[in-house]
Amino acid sequence: MSVDVLWSKLKKRRTPNIMAEEIKAALRKSFYDAPRNEREVQDHLQMVLDLLKYESSREAYAISYSGRSYTPDFVVEFSRSTVKGKIGAAIEVKLCNSKARVKRIIDEISADIPAYRKHFHPILFVIYDMGFIRNEDTLRKDIERQNPGTRVVVVKH
Repeated sequence: MSVDVLWSKLKKRRTPNIMAEEIKAALRKSFYDAPRNEREVQDHLQMVLDLLKYESSREAYAISYSGRSYTPDFVVEFSRSTVKGKIGAAIEVKLCNSKARVKRIIDEISADIPAYRKHFHPILFVIYDMGFIRNEDTLRKDIERQNPGTRVVVVKH
């Protein structure tokens, strides 16, 4: 059996939850030094998605919501487990590099969810934390509980 056939079979079994776990396991390992900015985290996530053979589009979909434009960092399409009429999974990357940034990230996520929900399912927020999020479980559960179809992954540096 060829490698392409094996990858094809694997892709059919993948779900957004599996992708989230794979990202969490691989993203931190991709950094030797701390990231300098959010764009660097996005670049590393692009490498991780490519290595894991996810077909993704980077900043390719701009949507309008309440008079404002929103563009997810990545969109990943799945062969199954997607909701009819939705484009695919939206992935938004956040870098938490200060205590003040924690609150801004929560505000940004709260603003992004209603806009993304109209066009994407699921929505995945990948937060690369430099040690400023005290209770990642509470942050994750509060957002996920109030927003079905939304997943938050916190990657600690």
